[in-house]
Amino acid sequence: MEFGFGGGFTVTRAKGKDSSRSFGLAVQCAPSGDLQGRDENDNFDDFYNKVVDPLCRVPAPVPPPGAPPLEKAMRAENIASNYELIKRLEPYVKTAATSASALATATRDALAAQLPELLPHSAEITDYLSRYFGLED
Repeated sequence: MEFGFGGGFTVTRAKGKDSSRSFGLAVQCAPSGDLQGRDENDNFDDFYNKVVDPLCRVPAPVPPPGAPPLEKAMRAENIASNYELIKRLEPYVKTAATSASALATATRDALAAQLPELLPHSAEITDYLSRYFGLED
C-alpha cells in the first residue's frame, strides 16, 4: 500500500500462481428515475435533423447497394463514421489546417501513408476536414 501527500493512495494486489480464486468486482446501479424520459414536446426530430452535425453520421453496418463509394470504402477499412475517419486523420493534417490547399495536400499525403484505399476519395475527405477545421468558404 502506498500513500502520497496529495491525499490519494494505491493498493496493488496480485494473484499468486497457487491461488485458486480470481479477483472480482460487483457493481450495482439503481437510478431513481427514467434516465431516457422525454416529454411529447421535446422536438427530438427537429434537434436531430437540424442541429446534429452531419459529420457525426454513422453509416449502416452493411452499406446498401446504392451507398456512396466513400461509405463503402470506409466500411472496407473498418471505419464506422465520418467522425472516426476525421479523428484518424487529424494528427496528420491538423498543422495544415491553415488553408484549403495545404489541407488538401496534407490529406492526400496522410491517406497515401495511412489509408491508401481511401486515396481516390481524397476530395470528399478534404471537404469533411475543411468543415471540421472551419475552413469553409
